[in-house]
Amino acid sequence: MAHSVSLGWDHAAYRAFGSVFMVRRHEIDYVAQVTLGQTISAETWVSEWKQASCIRSTELLRDGKVVARAATTWAFISLTSGRPQRIPDDIRGLFA
Repeated sequence: MAHSVSLGWDHAAYRAFGSVFMVRRHEIDYVAQVTLGQTISAETWVSEWKQASCIRSTELLRDGKVVARAATTWAFISLTSGRPQRIPDDIRGLFA
């Protein structure tokens, strides 16, 4: 949500629009161990767009090396019908 908020689309904006992104699926690959006290950073980006969903990729890094990779499928859901909705081009454009 922080990325979306930084682009000007907070939860209130999505609610006013009438649709929100909801998680449909998480896939995580653990590549290396992380132990207590180690510092990790995260990088995330939208790697794929479909008509009513997108995939956000994430990498967790320790000392510049990947320790985990994830892909989260987000569906754009109508608040009134509960069904997937086409993602408007202006919202797609925010994340380009």
